[in-house]
Amino acid sequence: MVLRGETHHMQMETSHQTSVCSLMCVWLQVAMFDWLEKKAAAALYQSPPTATLNDALENFLKAEELNPGFSRTVRLYIAKCHKELGDISEATNWTKLALKIPTTNVRTFSIQ
Repeated sequence: MVLRGETHHMQMETSHQTSVCSLMCVWLQVAMFDWLEKKAAAALYQSPPTATLNDALENFLKAEELNPGFSRTVRLYIAKCHKELGDISEATNWTKLALKIPTTNVRTFSIQ
């Protein structure tokens, strides 16, 4: 169950954007697995899910590129990726960009 490439052929049409963004949230969650979660996934799956913060960031940036301003949450996840990667300046920049999106464009996705 490798996540890399899952969104390769998906187009960001309005009807699919929510699904794609949800999938990207899964990428971020998998990328942030701690040691114990990785071991548990390896025990449960023949091929456990793998993803990195860079994978998640790349896909969130692609979503933003294909439809700028679609989701405040996507921009906040971009900021979160940058923060986790240690790039506080970019994280701050993306947070500010997220706050510029009108509330009528707010789409929410959650990571458990």
